[in-house]
Amino acid sequence: MVALNRFGATRSVQDAAEAVRAECENELDRLDAQLSMVRFTAWAIPAVGFVGTVRGYRPGTTGSARRFCTGISPE
Repeated sequence: MVALNRFGATRSVQDAAEAVRAECENELDRLDAQLSMVRFTAWAIPAVGFVGTVRGYRPGTTGSARRFCTGISPE
């Protein structure tokens, strides 16, 4: 709609094309801002899962290393 208004006012295809480019850039920025939380959440979920996995492995590996180093047989 912006391009039609610009073309109607100036009768210049170049001005209308520039209006379309500017409107597309504005829409891109708006959508990018709206989706930033979705992108962050999509990144954070696997990261938190990885941290949880590492924390879950730690007690098992600590106990195994202690048994291995002291020569205690597994139960």
